[in-house]
Amino acid sequence: MALEFKPLRFETPNDQVLKDICELFLEEWKGFSPEALYAKYADNPQAPKAMPHFIGVYLDGKLAGANGYIATSFDRGGERYLGVQDCDSYVGKAYRGQGIFGKLIRECERLFADLGADFLFGYPNENSFGSYQRLGWTIGRSIDYQGKAYAGPLGAALLALDKAVLRRAERQGHAARELSPAELGAEAGDMRQLAGGLVGQFVDGPYLAWRLRAERADYKAAIVRKGPQSSWAAWRQDEGSVKIMALGGEPEGMALALRCACASLKGRGRVQACSPLSAPALSAYKAAGFMGPALMRLVKKRTMRVVYKALSARTPDVGSLLDVQYADFDTV
Repeated sequence: MALEFKPLRFETPNDQVLKDICELFLEEWKGFSPEALYAKYADNPQAPKAMPHFIGVYLDGKLAGANGYIATSFDRGGERYLGVQDCDSYVGKAYRGQGIFGKLIRECERLFADLGADFLFGYPNENSFGSYQRLGWTIGRSIDYQGKAYAGPLGAALLALDKAVLRRAERQGHAARELSPAELGAEAGDMRQLAGGLVGQFVDGPYLAWRLRAERADYKAAIVRKGPQSSWAAWRQDEGSVKIMALGGEPEGMALALRCACASLKGRGRVQACSPLSAPALSAYKAAGFMGPALMRLVKKRTMRVVYKALSARTPDVGSLLDVQYADFDTV
């Protein structure tokens, strides 16, 4: 059997390669379409022009596996580093057990090193940890997400408190308002903010607008201003849940932006952070009344781990760039 790796790029949502990837993913997964994949990967303003959106694995000419990639810039000590997140990894059922996934990761290491990327990272499911470890990747320690549950009388009291805190902040000179992610991207300008908890990530207006564009999901956002300072949060709203996707600014403002997200929840449900969190972000979550791991286990246990690997000698400690040293919030 002939195994071939191909870098895959698509220029429109109608490209055949998108249809092939979707057909592969829909073998087991739900919610994928050519339009959704195009919105997620195409037109990234921080991606080098030659960078593929996917690497495809072909066995005897048929797509057997695929892995997607999203480039992101990181800052450290005045230097800019290119990190590439691997996403949406899948090997077809008929092709498993042949070492294809490991070979795919090796190929992505080679290809992105040649393209000048400084490191690779991702948030895979636990079934993949062994493969990454064998290939020399570092597995970050497991964490529990920060969350806030709204159910019954306690949920009603929490929601009332969120709204009361926002009213008090307004009297103290904070101006909070909801806006679309596109408007948020325009207002962000060149602010270097936190995004998804990645403390070193460089986020400007165009990148933020791209990452949160409406074609990806039902995103909402809020911005909080006081004098020259501004803070913001962006979230994805599903039935019964709000997932914080990006957060930036100073701790007090971020906490208020988080309460704006909480106040958008209709009825019972939960609000949760979707990414490993930096120390300033954790401080904001605590101030906004979010529960730490010990309490959230009573609601829904969930853990997340980051995996990463440096590709160049100039790359600083990747773990510190990704901020994988988490604060212990068990006592919250």
